[in-house]
Amino acid sequence: MGFSGIARKGDTLFVTDSSDGQLYRFDIKASKGKPVHVPTSKDDKPLGQMLDGLQLPPLYAGTVLLVSLGANGTTVLRSSNGKWESAENLGSIPNPYSSQGGYAVSSVQISDSIYVVTEFFGDAINGTLPGNRTSFPLRDITEEVGALLRA
Repeated sequence: MGFSGIARKGDTLFVTDSSDGQLYRFDIKASKGKPVHVPTSKDDKPLGQMLDGLQLPPLYAGTVLLVSLGANGTTVLRSSNGKWESAENLGSIPNPYSSQGGYAVSSVQISDSIYVVTEFFGDAINGTLPGNRTSFPLRDITEEVGALLRA
């Protein structure tokens, strides 16, 4: 699948790679783009499969990165010094909509809160792309992110 989510902090771009489940950074000032692996755990386990959106919420001044994991929810990464040479995987916030076919595709900061954007890809009506959906949950995960940061 390749690179999916993308986020920027200063002259650094962050991407997730769905083919290996890892996080990478790029120096946008470099003459040629070269992905640099950002270790996210001591054993360098993949973050997951079906990686999607990345978000560096301004609320945390570039030290917290939220990785959307589709059906599995949202993983919270932290770089204590904000340089992102490595990251601490603090854990994941489960997706309560996965049993209904919902995928966590992105996280967004609105005011001082963090929300997960959920997409329901499997509810299309035959012959169309959109489904018959009247509910589009925007779930507030601010407290769960805070709990992982405090743990």
